[in-house]
Amino acid sequence: MVSTTNLSERFADLKREIVAATPDYERRLTQSWNDLLQELDERTSEIVDEGSKYIPQVHFQYLDTLVLEQLDDIRRKGSIVIHGVVEEGEAVGWKIALEDFMKANPHVEGFPEQDKQLFFLYWTRAQVQARAHPNVLKTDKKMEGVDLDVPLVYAYLFHIRRPGVQWNVGPPHVNGGSIERWEDSNFRSETGPTQGTLKVFPDVPLSNAYTILRPFFRPTVPLDSEDILDPKNWINISTPDFPDIQPRDGSWVDQQPTPYLHPHLRLEDTMISVPEFNPGDMMFWQCDVVYSVEHGHTGSHDSAIMYIPAVPQTPQNMAYVKKQAEAFLAGTNPPDFASDGTGLPYVGLGVDADIVQPISRIAMGLPVPVT
Repeated sequence: MVSTTNLSERFADLKREIVAATPDYERRLTQSWNDLLQELDERTSEIVDEGSKYIPQVHFQYLDTLVLEQLDDIRRKGSIVIHGVVEEGEAVGWKIALEDFMKANPHVEGFPEQDKQLFFLYWTRAQVQARAHPNVLKTDKKMEGVDLDVPLVYAYLFHIRRPGVQWNVGPPHVNGGSIERWEDSNFRSETGPTQGTLKVFPDVPLSNAYTILRPFFRPTVPLDSEDILDPKNWINISTPDFPDIQPRDGSWVDQQPTPYLHPHLRLEDTMISVPEFNPGDMMFWQCDVVYSVEHGHTGSHDSAIMYIPAVPQTPQNMAYVKKQAEAFLAGTNPPDFASDGTGLPYVGLGVDADIVQPISRIAMGLPVPVT
């Protein structure tokens, strides 16, 4: 059974500081907690009833016709499947190219070691071409919700899961920040199933609010009690415990909510698999979404996913992408993943000439030739 992380006493002081920062904050905090639990009870029941149908879907050709109500629904749920972003034949060609790359480079780093399916590769030609595809970038821009000319792309890895192989990685977790949610004052406001695919908890405001409030409360009954969901069985107390934070290497890993420590999310029932999608479709999820990877793969074909994160053009992001572009041109791992890989050269990496369109070069942090 997973236990809460007992951090240093300064984290109890941090909670007290937050509670003391605003008059009557403790009463308001408790009221917010109780209101949140009531709404979670209603919303999680909707998610369980709807299953994968709860996640929005749209075809690429209708992306520009989404109305405000649909966009608000996508923002709240934090995820969407967009069909037909890339022609199916082109997407299948990328997968074949990835498989050929691994055959030509048997020393690639991957997981699990005996049957590699998650690959620590970032600059294969297929990945580079996918990130640079105009339709992918158009979709990135639409999904960012930020009025910028061109989104920036973040180089990440890919996986090809084979049927029948169980994965013990990718439990429910959140990529959008860790302990800084509480330490940074800017965060203190009042505010294809069963085939080895992704799963999400499709409600960002509720899961985010629960994540932030949960460390301030502890149950007065055992966590495995039948009455654990009742708001009356939770009290506000400042301890150094942050239930979903795990220290690692002097810092903190992604937040990892669990059914035991975060019972009101009902993760065993509400982590729903994304709807069925085909080669050339894209699945987007916001960085604060709780997501995971299915343990099993009961299908008959490989389940292949290229991860293509996109970020807006902020000064910090632009500085990183510039360094990332230097790594691309040198054929080395991106700065965030410099420790991955064997250090041996690979055959068939993408090159500068693979990035032709001006929008694609800007997104990759590469200079645009003057015409």
